[in-house]
Amino acid sequence: MKVILPVFLFLIFPLLAISQNKVSGTVVNGSDGKPLPGASIFINNGSNGTVTDAEGKFALAGITSANFELVVSFVNYQTIVVKITPENIGKRFRIEMEPKPQELQEVVIGPILKDGWQVWGKTFTDYFIGTSKNATQCVIKNPKVLRFRYDKKNQVLKVTALDKMIILNNALGLQIDYQLEEFRYDGKARMMSFYGYSSFKKMTSKRRKKQEEWINKRREAYNGSMMHFIRSVYENKTEQEGFELRQLIRLYKSDTLLRPYYDSIMAGLKTIFDPALYSMQLMKDGQFSSDPIIYILGKQPLSCDSIRTFDTTSKSWYLTFQNNLQLVYKKELETEEYAQQMGQKVTSRKYQTSILQLPNQRAVLIEKNGLYFDPLDLFSEGYLGWEKMAEMLPNDYEPGD
Repeated sequence: MKVILPVFLFLIFPLLAISQNKVSGTVVNGSDGKPLPGASIFINNGSNGTVTDAEGKFALAGITSANFELVVSFVNYQTIVVKITPENIGKRFRIEMEPKPQELQEVVIGPILKDGWQVWGKTFTDYFIGTSKNATQCVIKNPKVLRFRYDKKNQVLKVTALDKMIILNNALGLQIDYQLEEFRYDGKARMMSFYGYSSFKKMTSKRRKKQEEWINKRREAYNGSMMHFIRSVYENKTEQEGFELRQLIRLYKSDTLLRPYYDSIMAGLKTIFDPALYSMQLMKDGQFSSDPIIYILGKQPLSCDSIRTFDTTSKSWYLTFQNNLQLVYKKELETEEYAQQMGQKVTSRKYQTSILQLPNQRAVLIEKNGLYFDPLDLFSEGYLGWEKMAEMLPNDYEPGD
């Protein structure tokens, strides 16, 4: 069992403020209490990290975020994630790690495939790294750490990693160390999900032109990204930053409750939804379902304040909205490769358009740097859903870096 025990430090008051921008502690084997030297300690999605010393001790300084995930990983041990908040950042942590279970994976989904990378490598990289122009310049340096399992009956592919993946993004000039916990592709449902923890390092080049190219490419990746959007919501600058927000309601013909009333609903929608405020369109949502779907889109853009709320107790901002949120980034068109993959004409490209959902109907805590919690409480489709690891940036990125 994983145990994380905070050990309080008694500090002289003037030094308290200094301690607040660092996290420290010790990493040990949970079975015998012996220190684990060389364990990786890093801020999830950031560029700040370290390793434990010979006594299992670590100290991570230069922290600017109030809320973040501290990731602790070690080969053949279960990854531990510590949620750091203003309340516990000054504590010293004792982190006890447990070995990964060896048998459970094979019982649940099948044995490891000997030729997994050769057979499933392209499927994995297409869904994990992406299919954008940037993705073509990404390389997984150590694919041997990946373990592939396939359930032929249910058509489910599962990928895990023995150690962190090292990904070189030669398009953005970034090295990504990614601790993959699980990647799953359901061939029947055509659905993919993955989760893990990442740490970023800038690549270097002696060529000034290459450095400038990377800076420009990182700025392009930032524009219209989820990080860009969350930051603009936090600062109440969605419109100035180029984002247009509209309420979106989607109704599926196959919905059990709607099916008996489908015809009457279609006839009465114009009465229920004022045509001056909403536009209605019947279409097939081919990317996600062959089922006819009714899109009811608000004609009036939403203000930033209508999708965020401030909690006076925690002094934190939250993203919240009803139904779905259509998000249009009006400063850039869709890329040519996106249009082609969506079956659209390159000459008729639109602004980058996405759909956001709160699947668990919970408000999402947002941070000034673009982080949001819990990530599983915010789901994206469309353009933002298409962008994957090849477009990711560290959470401490600033335009011009």
